[in-house]
Amino acid sequence: MKIILTSVWFLKSKREGKVVKIKNVGLAILLIGAVLLIGNGIYNLFIGFLQNTNLSLLVRLGIYGVIFGTIIIIIGLVKERLKDKKDENF
Repeated sequence: MKIILTSVWFLKSKREGKVVKIKNVGLAILLIGAVLLIGNGIYNLFIGFLQNTNLSLLVRLGIYGVIFGTIIIIIGLVKERLKDKKDENF
């Protein structure tokens, strides 16, 4: 049975091609939905902090720093993981 690389996440064999394609479509829809929900939450968080005048400027800047730092760390970890996955030889 010959293995063909079709995407980053899945290997496809000639017998199971349709099942893998359905999984790829499902995964793509799941990821799009998750990104939309998380993006909406982050947007509403920023808008809430901008409109809240009870917090001092220092506290707001600190919260923004923590949020941006976390996002940068997550992006770096995902990039590193994708690079490591690309370099793996089985």
